[in-house]
Parts: sequence; C-alpha cells; structure tokens
Amino acid sequence: MSITRQSILDFANAAMGTTDSPYTGTDLDIQIQAALDDLAGMHAILAEDTTQSVTVADFYLPYPSDCLGTDQAIKSVVLTDSGLSAYPGLRHLPGGWDAYTRLMEQFTASGRSTPTYMVRCNRRIYLFPAPDDTYTGSIWYYKAAQAIALGVDFPDDWRNAIQFGAVYYTHFLAGSAEGMNIWEPRFQMEKERMRLRISRDTGMIG
Repeated sequence: MSITRQSILDFANAAMGTTDSPYTGTDLDIQIQAALDDLAGMHAILAEDTTQSVTVADFYLPYPSDCLGTDQAIKSVVLTDSGLSAYPGLRHLPGGWDAYTRLMEQFTASGRSTPTYMVRCNRRIYLFPAPDDTYTGSIWYYKAAQAIALGVDFPDDWRNAIQFGAVYYTHFLAGSAEGMNIWEPRFQMEKERMRLRISRDTGMIG
C-alpha cells in the first residue's frame, strides 16, 4: 500500500469532519505539499545523480536540480575519469570556502589535477584541485519533495507524519488556532519520531 493524494484526503476528511462536503481532487494540494516539503527538509529522501560531469575548463559540479539547498544536502561525491577509473570519495576541504578562495588566488592551469576535496557553496560543489580531465560524478544527495501531482516520495512508514502534517497545515492556512493546537503537537511528535529513524550512514529512502 502506498501513500497517495487520495489516502491523505481521506484522512483529512475523517480528521476534520468534512465527510458531508469532503475534500477531493486537488483541494488540499498546497497543504499536502507544505507537509511533504517540511518532512523532506529533514534530509530524509536520499537519491543519486550520475548525470553531472566536469571538464578541464570547469571548477565545480552543480547541485542536482531537485537537491535541497543546504550544504549538508550533499552526502558524497565520487569521480570517475575518462578512462573509467573511479577515485575515492571527495573529502571536505579543511577551512571550507575561505580556505578554497585563498588557495584559488594562486591558481594557474598547471595546478589542475585529480580533485580530492570539495567545498559546497551556493548550490555548487567546488572541486580542489581543479580537474585536469573529464570526470563524471556520482553524487548522493538529499532531495526536495517532488510535486504532489507526481506522487509521494515517502514510503508507508511516513504515512502518519504526512497525514498529520497535511491536517495541521490545513488549519494553519485557515487560521484555526484550535485546530493548530490539536494537530501541531501531533505533527511535531511524529516528525521527531521519524527523524530519529533516519540512518545518516545509508539514508532512509532510495
């Protein structure tokens, strides 16, 4: 059984006593999307992008288009060169962005080599040293929730969190303090329960 828009609507109708004039179709899409975005923001949906590559004219890999915008959203990057040799995963450059900019002040083309470090900034993964070849990246990252019209990314064990969140955001957008007081604690408790289940070694969701 998968989580669907209709299953969330069914729960919202039961929770809010709207069976006489039920929510249908896209009635709660904004509220459901808010709940999905909220949960995905906990770095819950792990995905891999193998479409990005860099050449000898580049300095960085862009974030995958559906990646969350945080620095922590990039979990790992492994580069494979044009000879199909894969290198160890990139390490984080000690000193971060400030160290990277200082090092690059002295940059010359002769300094290009196999990248061993990365620095994440402004939805870009900067490589150091700058690449000396064409490299394809395997980027593991935490993604944003897709639009509800495309389905729900989360597996069944996230059902309560999504349903509670959708009802909470329905009351929130309606300005119902009474409903918010009932459903916000339930939503937050379920969020915390699911957050504690996320494995930071392997991620929860493929």
